[in-house]
Amino acid sequence: MGKKIKITGKNFDECQEALAALRLHLNKLVKMTKEYPVECSFAGYRFIFSSESDIQELIQSLDAKLTEFRAAA
Repeated sequence: MGKKIKITGKNFDECQEALAALRLHLNKLVKMTKEYPVECSFAGYRFIFSSESDIQELIQSLDAKLTEFRAAA
């Protein structure tokens, strides 16, 4: 999950905000996935979480891609 995300100058801020929100609301999102799938969309991307591992995978992927983008800038 999240491997298809491409960070650009146009979507950097939105992706960074999404990452911060995912981290901030992780526990709440995990609880929600126990009842039903949770949709998350930002920067033209759409994800469906059905478990904590789905959310953690996206967090890790976003973090890595944002770090790579910053290093290349």
